[in-house]
Amino acid sequence: MPLTSTGMPGTADVARKAIAFWMTDAGASPPKQVRVFVTFIALEEIDPSAVRDQVGAFGTFNKNRKRIEEAASKKFDATGTDDGKYETLPILTVRSTDI
Repeated sequence: MPLTSTGMPGTADVARKAIAFWMTDAGASPPKQVRVFVTFIALEEIDPSAVRDQVGAFGTFNKNRKRIEEAASKKFDATGTDDGKYETLPILTVRSTDI
């Protein structure tokens, strides 16, 4: 079952070098939130002309959110979540190879 968008804004996760956002695993009963991280490197590859700072990363994320969410959902369907948790909830990292 694919992940679905929550529409909640992304936040910077400096430790993971990523933009973090929430998606929902609607196939879980009850539906479960998944913390998705899209790496700064993936964002740089989506738009190489963007300034390489947090403002540039957020700009690329916001302009390409649908594409990033589709990649996250596809990866989730193929491999499930990553090892580890974020506030007890599963995580999924979208890298440039997933886009």
